[in-house]
Amino acid sequence: MDRFFSAGAATAARVLRYPRFAGLIVDDDLSAERIVRLFRSSASKKAKRDAAIIIFAGSVAQHRANREAWSAEPVASLVRGLIGDEFNHASNAATKLVKDHWPQIKELARGAEAA
Repeated sequence: MDRFFSAGAATAARVLRYPRFAGLIVDDDLSAERIVRLFRSSASKKAKRDAAIIIFAGSVAQHRANREAWSAEPVASLVRGLIGDEFNHASNAATKLVKDHWPQIKELARGAEAA
């Protein structure tokens, strides 16, 4: 998985108060699909929204780091499957989160690169 995806998703998980999950994302290099699978078992609408923001943040960080290699899929389809009509809200929240935490995301991604 792309180190910027992992760093962005982990940072979002930490901001949304899933610290153990943030560590798992980086340590196990979880893909968007695996992140969704872990959250899908929850009946909570908030958990699904949080999962959408987490994987969107990973995708936004990946885009910001390397626009030429970025693709909206599979994240866009996964988010639509999770939260449907709240797609734009999750996208905006993830974009703001990445913007606000970009220095930490870059640092985390560099650490993942060195490992």
